[in-house]
Amino acid sequence: MQHSQLLTATSDPALNYLERLSRWLPLLLGLLGAIATAIVTRLRSSELAVYRMSGTSPTSLMTLLTLETLLIAGIAALSAATAPLALPAHYIDPAVPVLWGIGLAGTWAVVTLAMSLDLAVRHPSDLAKDR
Repeated sequence: MQHSQLLTATSDPALNYLERLSRWLPLLLGLLGAIATAIVTRLRSSELAVYRMSGTSPTSLMTLLTLETLLIAGIAALSAATAPLALPAHYIDPAVPVLWGIGLAGTWAVVTLAMSLDLAVRHPSDLAKDR
């Protein structure tokens, strides 16, 4: 006796989700935020030059830039983490936006710091000329 399947799925929803590019949107937003933050940091090169000319070490300057970046990325992560509280009907699992928020913030912080690392080690007079 052979059984035939009456109804067959025309598409696999899990596969459709895995194949769409928009699932990486939080990481892309983190990358865009990182680029914007790095550009703004570079526009502040004269301010950073004043820090360096006043005796701030490259390590201390990078610490300041790191704390600023982590504050901005942390606010983004906190916003994503509180999304399930504000929109509980839109999430099946509240851990999903929290994890994507951590990914967004991590991308934001790592890329911003990588793009701003040279500002801490450049000569202060070169930083002042950039303006």
